[in-house]
Amino acid sequence: MKLSNRVKFILFSFLVILNVILRLQVRSREMGYDSIEMHIMTASLTEFGYAKWILDPLSIVGIYPASYASTMQFLISGIAQTTGLGMNSTIFIYTIFLGFISIFIAYSTAKMFLEDDVFAFFSALCFSTSVAVLNYTTWTIPTRGLFVIIAPIVLYLMFKNIIKINLKYLFILLIISLFLFATHHLFYFLLPVYASFLIVIVVFKTRLINVISLKEKFFSKFDNRDISNYFTSFLILMGFLFMFSIPFITKRFLESSRYDPIFIGYLRYTGIVSLFVIGGIAYLIFRKNKNSKEWFMIISMMLLMVFIYKVTYMKWFIPIITLIFICIGLLNLTKVISKRKNALCILTIFLLMSLTFSGYYQFLHEYNSYGQGLRDSTYITGKWIKNNIDSNCISIDSMLGRKLFSVSETTKFFDTSTTLNQIYGFCTINITDYERYPLSSDNFWLSGYKGVDEGEQGWFGINKLWRSPYKYNINYVIENTNVNSKIQWKHQKDPSLVLELAYDNQTCIYDIGRVKIWKLES
Repeated sequence: MKLSNRVKFILFSFLVILNVILRLQVRSREMGYDSIEMHIMTASLTEFGYAKWILDPLSIVGIYPASYASTMQFLISGIAQTTGLGMNSTIFIYTIFLGFISIFIAYSTAKMFLEDDVFAFFSALCFSTSVAVLNYTTWTIPTRGLFVIIAPIVLYLMFKNIIKINLKYLFILLIISLFLFATHHLFYFLLPVYASFLIVIVVFKTRLINVISLKEKFFSKFDNRDISNYFTSFLILMGFLFMFSIPFITKRFLESSRYDPIFIGYLRYTGIVSLFVIGGIAYLIFRKNKNSKEWFMIISMMLLMVFIYKVTYMKWFIPIITLIFICIGLLNLTKVISKRKNALCILTIFLLMSLTFSGYYQFLHEYNSYGQGLRDSTYITGKWIKNNIDSNCISIDSMLGRKLFSVSETTKFFDTSTTLNQIYGFCTINITDYERYPLSSDNFWLSGYKGVDEGEQGWFGINKLWRSPYKYNINYVIENTNVNSKIQWKHQKDPSLVLELAYDNQTCIYDIGRVKIWKLES
C-alpha cells in the first residue's frame, strides 16, 4: 500500500514525538550497571586524551585482558568534548538521538524488503518502541544499545546486494560490520545472517538455481501442483527443527538450562507484537515462489535457532531479525480485517496495547527500583567528593563506589573492574599471566584470555586487609549504612575490615545518612 506524502509526514511526526515521550523518564539521571562503567571509561578518554584500555589491536574489539569493545565510548566522548556538555546531559541527548534514528533505520530496512508504506511504518513503530530498544536507549549507555540500533543497516545493505550486487554497497557493508564488531559481542549473532547472505547469493546468482529448479520438473509429473511447495515447506520445517535441536545434541549454546522462562523473556523485550512472528514465519515458509529476500530471511531465522537458548544476549538481538516477520504478520492481519466493520478500531486498539506494554516497562515496572540508578544522595555525595577529596577511595559496596566514581569523575575509586583499575593505574596487565582460549572455545570470542581477575581480587583483598590500602594511595573509605558494615560484592557478605580500621580512627568527614565517608589515618 502506498501512502501520500502528507500521511507519511503525519506518521513520521507521530513516531518522533512518541519516541521522545517514551524516553522522558521520571528519573533525572542515567541508569544501568554497565552504563556506569561505560561512563567512567568515556570520561577517561576526555581526561587522558586516549583510550588507556587499548593495549593491543584485539583490545578494540574487547578480546584482550582488561579491554572492552570501544566505538561507543569514542562516540560519546567526542560528543561531550565537541558540545562542552557534562556527561549526564550528553548521555541523555545521545539516547534521544538513538531513539530518533531507530525510526528511520527500521523504516528504510523494511521498505527495502517490501515496497509497502504500511509495512514500513509498522516496522518503524514496532522496532523503535520495543522494550529491547527502549531499555538501552533511555538515559543509559551500555554498548549493546548502539549495536541494536545500527545492526538493521546490515539487513538493509544485504537486501540491497541481494537485488543486485554492488561493490559500493558491499564496501559499506564491510565498514558497518567492522564498526559493529568493535561495538559489542552481539556481533557474533550476526554470523548466521552473513552465512545466509552468502548462501542466497551463491544460489540465486549462479547456476545452482537451475539445479534446484529440477525439483519443479520432477514434481510437475504429479497431478497435484502444490506438492512441490509442500515438499519445500517440509524441508524448511525440518531445517528449523534440526537447528533447534543442535544445543541438545552438542550440549553447547545452552544457558543454565532455564528452558521455561526464555519465551517470556523474548515476549517482554520484543513486545506483544512478537506474537505475530509465528504467523510471519509460517506465511513465508508456505508461500509459493519465494524471492531471494524472503529466502534470506527464512534461512537467517533458521540458522539463528541454534542460539535460541542463549537468552542473555539473544533477547536483545532477536528483535532485529523478527522485525520483518512480525510486520508481515501485521500486514496480513490488516488485509484480513480490512473488509470487516471497525477494522481500523481493532488494529488501533491492538497497537495501543503494544505501546502500553512498552510504557509499563519504561515508567512503572522498575519505578521503585533504585539499584541500577543514581539516588539523590549518591549524586550529592559524588559531587561533594569531587570538590573535597584529593586522594583515592574505596567503598565497601562495589556498585555504590562505581556510581560515586562516575559522578565525581576526578576522584579515583579502586573498583572490581580490572579494566577500570588498569586505566587509572591501580594495576598493570602482564600478558604472560594470561592464557589464550582456543579459537574453538566460546570464551575466546567473549574475552579472549583467561587469567586472574585483578580487579575483583584487589578490591576484595583491600576490604579484607589482605592488601594495604596505602599501597594504592587510598585514604578514604565509603560506607553504605544500609549493609551493616558488610562487603557488598556479588554474594559476599563478609565484614569489611578496612571499614573497621576506619572506625578505629574515628574520623568521619561526611555523613548524609545513607552514605558516610571515613578517613584512614596512615
